[in-house]
Amino acid sequence: MRKHYTAAFKAQIVLDLLKEDAREETLSCIGVIRLSNEITVSTAHKIEVVHQSPDERIIQLWLHGRSKHTKRSYKADAKRFFKFVNKSLDTVTILDMQMFADSLVELAPATQARILSSVKSLFAFAHKEIGVLSVNVAAPIKLPAQKNTLAERILSQKEVHRMLALETNTRNSILLLLLYAGGLRVSEICGLK
Repeated sequence: MRKHYTAAFKAQIVLDLLKEDAREETLSCIGVIRLSNEITVSTAHKIEVVHQSPDERIIQLWLHGRSKHTKRSYKADAKRFFKFVNKSLDTVTILDMQMFADSLVELAPATQARILSSVKSLFAFAHKEIGVLSVNVAAPIKLPAQKNTLAERILSQKEVHRMLALETNTRNSILLLLLYAGGLRVSEICGLK
């Protein structure tokens, strides 16, 4: 189902983003925003003008609320995409998407899938969430098949028992047993206090 947002709601999102990304404490957004190539923010202490292209604004909205690591990866993927197509988001065609996917052939399948997935996410956001694209040209693009290596990384019950029997340190034995019996991740074990 397509969501329709009012201009005021979109303006509030941009205000929130500007507050979130502000480096100065004086930026308490209480003013006016124009959703054009130039965003004017009236604050309690000064007026700032932030120049952004429409694509940069869409990317900023798309990244809002994501972790810093996700933002970094998605920004790099979007930058790579825009550098390749050398077009604005609203003029990209399915052929451009296919050519971009083909240009990633030198990368590992998992890397190709991650990059294409983030670009597809950007187009889906621009189309479904904020409605600035009438068509999602990235939707038909298929992600490359990836080899499932999970089975190769799972130890047999015999291997687990052998590992537990070979561990001489009591603390380490308990941690290994907890990992195995609880199905915990290493990061979860490391976070125990």
